[in-house]
Amino acid sequence: MAKRLILFPYCLIRWVILIGLLVSLAILVVVEHPAIALGAAKNALAEQNITYGSIRGGLLSGFELSDLNYQDQLKAQELHLKMDISQLRHRLLYIDDMTLKGVEVEESFLASLIDSNSNEESNQSESNLTLPFDRVQINHANVQLGDIRYQSYHLHKADL
Repeated sequence: MAKRLILFPYCLIRWVILIGLLVSLAILVVVEHPAIALGAAKNALAEQNITYGSIRGGLLSGFELSDLNYQDQLKAQELHLKMDISQLRHRLLYIDDMTLKGVEVEESFLASLIDSNSNEESNQSESNLTLPFDRVQINHANVQLGDIRYQSYHLHKADL
Protein backbone atom coordinates (compact mmCIF):
# COMPACT_ATOMS: atom_id res chain seq x y z
CA MET A 1 0.00 0.00 0.00
CA ALA A 2 2.82 2.43 0.89
CA LYS A 3 4.57 1.54 -2.35
CA ARG A 4 1.42 2.47 -4.35
CA LEU A 5 1.23 5.83 -2.56
CA ILE A 6 4.80 6.60 -3.56
CA LEU A 7 4.28 5.50 -7.19
CA PHE A 8 1.13 7.61 -7.69
CA PRO A 9 2.87 11.05 -7.61
CA TYR A 10 5.65 9.67 -9.80
CA CYS A 11 3.14 8.46 -12.43
CA LEU A 12 1.20 11.73 -12.23
CA ILE A 13 4.34 13.81 -12.81
CA ARG A 14 5.35 11.55 -15.69
CA TRP A 15 1.94 12.03 -17.37
CA VAL A 16 2.03 15.81 -16.87
CA ILE A 17 5.47 15.99 -18.50
CA LEU A 18 4.33 13.79 -21.39
CA ILE A 19 1.22 15.88 -22.00
CA GLY A 20 3.29 19.08 -21.81
CA LEU A 21 5.69 17.72 -24.44
CA LEU A 22 2.84 16.71 -26.74
CA VAL A 23 1.17 20.14 -26.45
CA SER A 24 4.51 21.87 -27.14
CA LEU A 25 5.04 19.67 -30.19
CA ALA A 26 1.54 20.45 -31.49
CA ILE A 27 2.13 24.20 -31.09
CA LEU A 28 5.49 23.91 -32.89
CA VAL A 29 3.87 22.04 -35.80
CA VAL A 30 1.19 24.73 -36.19
CA VAL A 31 3.74 27.58 -36.00
CA GLU A 32 6.34 26.01 -38.29
CA HIS A 33 3.86 24.91 -40.96
CA PRO A 34 2.23 28.12 -42.16
CA ALA A 35 0.08 26.20 -44.58
CA ILE A 36 -2.16 25.52 -41.61
CA ALA A 37 -2.41 29.20 -40.59
CA LEU A 38 -2.43 30.61 -44.11
CA GLY A 39 -4.83 27.91 -45.27
CA ALA A 40 -7.33 29.43 -42.88
CA ALA A 41 -6.47 32.89 -44.21
CA LYS A 42 -6.68 31.82 -47.87
CA ASN A 43 -10.40 32.66 -48.00
CA ALA A 44 -9.80 36.09 -46.47
CA LEU A 45 -7.03 36.71 -49.00
CA ALA A 46 -9.31 35.58 -51.83
CA GLU A 47 -11.90 38.15 -50.70
CA GLN A 48 -9.20 40.80 -51.30
CA ASN A 49 -8.48 39.17 -54.71
CA ILE A 50 -5.08 37.84 -53.58
CA THR A 51 -4.16 34.31 -54.58
CA TYR A 52 -0.99 32.21 -54.29
CA GLY A 53 0.19 28.91 -55.71
CA SER A 54 2.11 27.20 -52.92
CA ILE A 55 3.63 27.86 -49.53
CA ARG A 56 6.79 26.52 -47.84
CA GLY A 57 8.58 27.18 -44.56
CA GLY A 58 7.38 28.30 -41.16
CA LEU A 59 6.33 31.38 -39.25
CA LEU A 60 9.44 31.31 -37.02
CA SER A 61 12.05 30.39 -39.63
CA GLY A 62 10.47 32.33 -42.49
CA PHE A 63 8.07 31.28 -45.21
CA GLU A 64 7.85 31.50 -48.96
CA LEU A 65 4.81 32.02 -51.17
CA SER A 66 4.99 31.31 -54.88
CA ASP A 67 2.88 32.57 -57.77
CA LEU A 68 1.33 35.54 -55.99
CA ASN A 69 -1.42 37.32 -57.89
CA TYR A 70 -3.45 40.41 -57.04
CA GLN A 71 -6.39 40.96 -59.40
CA ASP A 72 -4.26 39.80 -62.38
CA GLN A 73 -2.64 43.24 -62.23
CA LEU A 74 0.20 42.71 -59.76
CA LYS A 75 2.07 39.41 -59.92
CA ALA A 76 5.16 37.99 -58.26
CA GLN A 77 6.87 34.67 -58.84
CA GLU A 78 8.08 34.38 -55.26
CA LEU A 79 7.78 36.16 -51.89
CA HIS A 80 10.01 35.18 -48.97
CA LEU A 81 9.30 36.72 -45.55
CA LYS A 82 11.03 36.27 -42.21
CA MET A 83 9.14 38.15 -39.54
CA ASP A 84 9.53 38.76 -35.83
CA ILE A 85 6.08 37.70 -34.69
CA SER A 86 6.78 38.80 -31.10
CA GLN A 87 6.55 42.44 -32.27
CA LEU A 88 2.89 41.99 -33.25
CA ARG A 89 1.87 42.47 -29.62
CA HIS A 90 3.19 46.05 -29.99
CA ARG A 91 1.09 46.47 -33.17
CA LEU A 92 4.30 46.47 -35.24
CA LEU A 93 4.76 44.27 -38.31
CA TYR A 94 8.53 43.75 -38.21
CA ILE A 95 9.89 42.05 -41.32
CA ASP A 96 13.51 41.07 -40.77
CA ASP A 97 14.07 39.84 -44.33
CA MET A 98 11.92 40.17 -47.45
CA THR A 99 12.72 38.89 -50.94
CA LEU A 100 10.31 39.57 -53.77
CA LYS A 101 11.18 38.02 -57.15
CA GLY A 102 9.66 38.34 -60.61
CA VAL A 103 7.38 41.30 -59.92
CA GLU A 104 5.18 42.36 -62.83
CA VAL A 105 2.78 45.30 -62.67
CA GLU A 106 0.11 45.96 -65.30
CA GLU A 107 0.31 49.45 -66.77
CA SER A 108 -3.33 50.29 -65.95
CA PHE A 109 -2.82 49.29 -62.30
CA LEU A 110 0.38 51.33 -62.04
CA ALA A 111 -1.38 54.34 -63.58
CA SER A 112 -4.26 54.02 -61.08
CA LEU A 113 -1.79 53.84 -58.16
CA ILE A 114 0.03 56.95 -59.36
CA ASP A 115 -3.23 58.82 -59.92
CA SER A 116 -4.67 57.87 -56.53
CA ASN A 117 -1.48 58.86 -54.69
CA SER A 118 -1.27 62.20 -56.47
CA ASN A 119 -4.85 63.13 -55.54
CA GLU A 120 -5.10 63.85 -51.78
CA GLU A 121 -8.90 63.77 -51.70
CA SER A 122 -9.09 60.21 -53.03
CA ASN A 123 -6.51 59.01 -50.48
CA GLN A 124 -8.86 59.83 -47.63
CA SER A 125 -11.96 58.27 -49.16
CA GLU A 126 -10.37 55.04 -50.45
CA SER A 127 -8.70 53.89 -47.22
CA ASN A 128 -11.30 51.24 -46.30
CA LEU A 129 -8.80 48.57 -45.28
CA THR A 130 -7.91 48.34 -41.59
CA LEU A 131 -4.81 46.46 -40.52
CA PRO A 132 -4.08 44.85 -37.13
CA PHE A 133 -0.85 46.85 -36.75
CA ASP A 134 0.08 50.53 -36.67
CA ARG A 135 3.49 50.38 -38.35
CA VAL A 136 5.43 48.21 -40.78
CA GLN A 137 9.21 48.04 -40.43
CA ILE A 138 11.40 46.21 -42.96
CA ASN A 139 15.00 45.53 -41.97
CA HIS A 140 16.29 44.06 -45.25
CA ALA A 141 14.53 43.92 -48.63
CA ASN A 142 15.51 42.53 -52.00
CA VAL A 143 13.03 43.29 -54.81
CA GLN A 144 13.48 42.11 -58.38
CA LEU A 145 11.24 43.92 -60.86
CA GLY A 146 10.70 42.81 -64.42
CA ASP A 147 8.80 43.91 -67.51
CA ILE A 148 6.96 46.97 -66.22
CA ARG A 149 5.55 49.55 -68.63
CA TYR A 150 4.19 53.01 -67.92
CA GLN A 151 3.34 55.47 -70.67
CA SER A 152 6.48 55.68 -72.84
CA TYR A 153 8.72 54.02 -70.21
CA HIS A 154 9.65 50.34 -70.22
CA LEU A 155 11.58 48.64 -67.44
CA HIS A 156 12.93 45.29 -68.58
CA LYS A 157 14.53 44.25 -65.28
CA ALA A 158 15.69 45.92 -62.06
CA ASP A 159 17.07 44.67 -58.75
CA LEU A 160 16.42 46.93 -55.77
